[in-house]
Amino acid sequence: MKRHKILACAVLFAVMMSAECSALQFGRYYQEADSQEMSPVEWLVLDETDDALLLITARCIDEIPYNERRANVKWDDCSLREWLNGEFLRTAFTSTERSAIITSGLPGKVFALSREEVIKYMPEEADRQCTPTAYSRSRVTYINGNGLCAWRTRTPAGNSQAVYLSSYGTFGNRPHYVDDNVIGVRPALWVSKRAVAGAVLYSVKPDSRKAYEAENTVFPMMKQEAPFDAKELHEYFFRNPHKALQEFDGKRIEAEGVVLRTGPDGVFGQPCIELSDRAGGKCYVLCIFQDAKAFSSVKAGDKVSVRGNYLVIREDYGIVLKASELV
Repeated sequence: MKRHKILACAVLFAVMMSAECSALQFGRYYQEADSQEMSPVEWLVLDETDDALLLITARCIDEIPYNERRANVKWDDCSLREWLNGEFLRTAFTSTERSAIITSGLPGKVFALSREEVIKYMPEEADRQCTPTAYSRSRVTYINGNGLCAWRTRTPAGNSQAVYLSSYGTFGNRPHYVDDNVIGVRPALWVSKRAVAGAVLYSVKPDSRKAYEAENTVFPMMKQEAPFDAKELHEYFFRNPHKALQEFDGKRIEAEGVVLRTGPDGVFGQPCIELSDRAGGKCYVLCIFQDAKAFSSVKAGDKVSVRGNYLVIREDYGIVLKASELV
């Protein structure tokens, strides 16, 4: 984990032994389109002090204008800051969780990163790319052909605009006014380490070396008596994230399930098969292929077995396998 800071988890949390941890779940918010049910929010860890962690949501969680009225407005006075520290803060966190969020010197407890902070903590364009939740996408957040979205910073840009990140991870150069409703929001906050000691931590983004090896080599095959069921494998990872990381890291595994969809995936933009337990279900295993011709005869609803190099576990796409092949 080169860019998003690796936490020494064994030091921070005695019960968590994985040195690859770079993300955690904290609070709850709407995730699915047209749903009133809330699910845990996934956060990336950007920085740490002796007592606190700087977090930003791994995905765009909603679409909120920088300001409801088109005007030249500073962060302290904009309606987005009011929403983050009002409705979002009350909705996403319990009173105990709210008390664990540390004031950072800005007005309120929750904020958007500044342009300078984006450059500091996310120096590469790839670091800045993210996908929206289904809930955010349903609220007209723009996404590009690879499923990636634009998101806001707190830095004003003049002419009734504010600095934003494009869906490609570059700073946006198209005029988007503060009251435009197509740009997503990624809240950021500082939280007490003690308060998140029991949070679920797991690896979200592999370092570039591991990603290259997973795509261009064949990992040693894991000993299996039978293919892993896609849903059961996914549940195992989220019940035992640190044990699973130790067991599966650097291994090639075989998983089986019902094909949810085929085509370019929303993370890497590469040919993929999404495995679920049923047609129309949730993606539990994302299988990335070198060439779509390898699964040209496969269609949604088919039951298949796939072998691939374990790369990472993500909340949105589950287990990600690279260099995949049909069995």
